[in-house]
Amino acid sequence: MKKVALLSLSVVAILAGCSPQSDLKNPSPRFRGKSYDQKHYSLFDLTKAGPVLALFLDIDDPAAAEEIGRLRTLRDANKGLAVVAIVRAEEEQLYTWCRNEEKTWNFDRTIPIIPDQFGQFIKQFGAKRSREAAVVSKATEILTEGDWRAESVGAKMRELGFAFDVKGPSDPAPEFKF
Repeated sequence: MKKVALLSLSVVAILAGCSPQSDLKNPSPRFRGKSYDQKHYSLFDLTKAGPVLALFLDIDDPAAAEEIGRLRTLRDANKGLAVVAIVRAEEEQLYTWCRNEEKTWNFDRTIPIIPDQFGQFIKQFGAKRSREAAVVSKATEILTEGDWRAESVGAKMRELGFAFDVKGPSDPAPEFKF
């Protein structure tokens, strides 16, 4: 009787949605969105190959396009690193902005740039300002987060074996407005 009860509890736990992510110390929020390149991306899919650097930007941040260029340079210098930019903007507004700013980041549609109109993903990650980032492990655990030029983000990237030297504007990044 005890064995049947234990088996029943195990089945209920599995059916209730217990997942490996529940064992993580700091699980990452999940997201899926359609990028500027018209492809759909999810954090789960991006982490299959390894760590992901998610950069959160505001479309009204004057440095946002340059930051996407820096993100591309970082990705190109680090094999095995996936990157994604999540931008607080409506879909059509983001696509228009991307077309207008392509030269700023040396046009490349291989950087997923996902609109987040209501800041749903940004809020779930806890980002307060444009130019904040999260480093997410292959197991979808947040390893560190904060200003993407901050030493904490750089130290974690170097600890993972990636070259990380991001220089950018010293002006304060604008706060997200939701």
